[in-house]
Amino acid sequence: MIEQAAAALGRGNGADALAACAAHEQQLAAGQLTEERESLVIRSLVLLGRRDDARARATAFKQRFPDSLLTEVVDAALR
Repeated sequence: MIEQAAAALGRGNGADALAACAAHEQQLAAGQLTEERESLVIRSLVLLGRRDDARARATAFKQRFPDSLLTEVVDAALR
């Protein structure tokens, strides 16, 4: 599901990426790829023009994963 989300995001399809992330969250809420999923959600929200939602998720992401290597990706998405 994470691969599907990343592929959809790469195609510029934020809705499909967000749907794949939602499915992953529903099935594997605390799975190993939670950090990756959250970064994909944030980038999908930005792509869909939902910047306020993306900023809120980014704040939560940084609190939950303070040492994440994906913080730069999250920050870049919000610029």
